[in-house]
Amino acid sequence: YSHGFENPVLKTSKTRAIVFGQNSNEALIFTLKGLKNTVETDQKIKNAAIGDDGSYALVTNAEGYAAKVSVYKKSGKLLYEWFSSQDLVNNVVLAPRGNKVAISTVSSAVGSYNSKLLVLDFKSSTPEFEKSYENW
Repeated sequence: YSHGFENPVLKTSKTRAIVFGQNSNEALIFTLKGLKNTVETDQKIKNAAIGDDGSYALVTNAEGYAAKVSVYKKSGKLLYEWFSSQDLVNNVVLAPRGNKVAISTVSSAVGSYNSKLLVLDFKSSTPEFEKSYENW
């Protein structure tokens, strides 16, 4: 499949794949049979993930925030959004059943780097698990 992305990224699950252009506004979702869906966003895509159940997550820019994570059902319906006010989101992964999302963030302060790992269910913006790594 010819996609035309300048900086293509491929993420896979057991039965699906998502291909997106980093800093583009488009992502392509494939099954084993071929192209299933084309997703277009208003903001630039930074990262993405796809679950075994067909749900997918997009990390994008967001006005007034450092990043936004949007999780969609297989049908394309928005399921959940999470905003990061200061930290940049550098990775995202969905649970195999698509019922949780893990997010890693990175930030810097006074010459040191800080990172966080967050696990969120879709009932709240408060993480059910959070681990911080500071001064590395």
